[in-house]
Amino acid sequence: MKKYILLSLLSLLFICLSFTFRDEIAEATFLTGGPIPELPNTPFNYNVEFPEYFKEDSRFGFPRGNQTFEIDDNEATLGRVLFYDRLLSVSGTMSCASCHQQKFAFSENTPLSEGLNFDTKRNSIALADYSWTHNRSFFWDARTNNLNRAVSLPLFDTNEIAATFEDMVEKMNNTAYYPHLFAQAYNGDPTISKYKVRRSLEKFLMSITTLNSKYDKMREGEVAFTGQEKFGHDLFIENCSTCHIFATRYYTSTVDLGLPRDPNDKGKGEWAGERYNYHYDIPSLRNVELSAPYMHNGQFESLEEVLDFYSDGPEHIPSNTSLPKSGFQFSETEKEAIIAFLKTLTDTSVTHERKWSNPFLKTVTNIEEQVPLTEINIYPNPASTNSRLFVTGDSNIDRYEVFDMSGQLLKSGNYNGELNLNISAGSHRSVIVTFYGEKQKTSRILNLIDQ
Repeated sequence: MKKYILLSLLSLLFICLSFTFRDEIAEATFLTGGPIPELPNTPFNYNVEFPEYFKEDSRFGFPRGNQTFEIDDNEATLGRVLFYDRLLSVSGTMSCASCHQQKFAFSENTPLSEGLNFDTKRNSIALADYSWTHNRSFFWDARTNNLNRAVSLPLFDTNEIAATFEDMVEKMNNTAYYPHLFAQAYNGDPTISKYKVRRSLEKFLMSITTLNSKYDKMREGEVAFTGQEKFGHDLFIENCSTCHIFATRYYTSTVDLGLPRDPNDKGKGEWAGERYNYHYDIPSLRNVELSAPYMHNGQFESLEEVLDFYSDGPEHIPSNTSLPKSGFQFSETEKEAIIAFLKTLTDTSVTHERKWSNPFLKTVTNIEEQVPLTEINIYPNPASTNSRLFVTGDSNIDRYEVFDMSGQLLKSGNYNGELNLNISAGSHRSVIVTFYGEKQKTSRILNLIDQ
């Protein structure tokens, strides 16, 4: 940790000097510096220990015939930092955890997520249990069957992290921590590569598990279901387990979920052809209690709404599912029982386990507090070349810079509570505004309209 602090001070000194002697034209990679991760001297143990009942139940396809799934602790530690680091995004404001938040079982509590330029197309899927569920596809549209590839797609999506690998490498090399973390994870070699970034993120995600639920404890003989939970389990197995395999595994194919069809979102059909129009992946139901809203478009706010929809009968009956034409026609008592069973799949430890938490949080007497973040408010909004910007939140913001998308500095100055953008429209249809404080920065991409 002392090494991290010393390197951080040197890095901060370098950054301050670079601000003092900045050329009129900024570098393309313009966001450097920021907080450093707080990591234990000895890495957390990221190995996955499976419960005994996995061995006894062949349906779980026990991983590799071993009760432990081994994950290199240093690789997963690096993956954890990459997962939470906003520095990697083009704006310095977004990370994987922006849409996959630990407190919501690595999903998000909004129907859609806020992208760099506009809302994302689909709801954020909860991330967990990749080390044992044998998931054969990723994302709602099942666009890839490889987790290693899946972790990289959001990094380069222009509405998400929106990075280029070259810029990511430059930013990481200019930090006090990444060269050391890469060297620790990869046999002393600090070289940053796509392979290492993807592999480290993959290892971190594979370490996240939800194996401490009441369901797991029941299977291990430690607790018993209530009568209502047992009734709900039996109803679920009879009616729902065709798609939701054993309630704990991922379905092996995409299906039409029977939801209202949006012509702007054809699911798997967008890349696999018309045959798969409106087909979507079916996620695991583990921690489903924590990951509302539900479905690919986030249209249901509660489990009660989901049960009502499929009980009454969906808008149309897909040809590739076993949904009854008139719905399941569950009684209120049956719905309550099914939901009671689904809640036995909840493992709240995933929401606060330190090894999966944000390392860019400061720890005060063992209580985690987030470093105060700021928000940028714009008036009028949509933004124009004459908009005014205000920073809110507990911050010590004292200066600002405005860049175009090529990295050219358009204007800069001291921040005194309000920034009048007032830039010439020219060819600047999008700009990045960055506010700086003593220990933080906050940025936003603005797509400008004529006014």
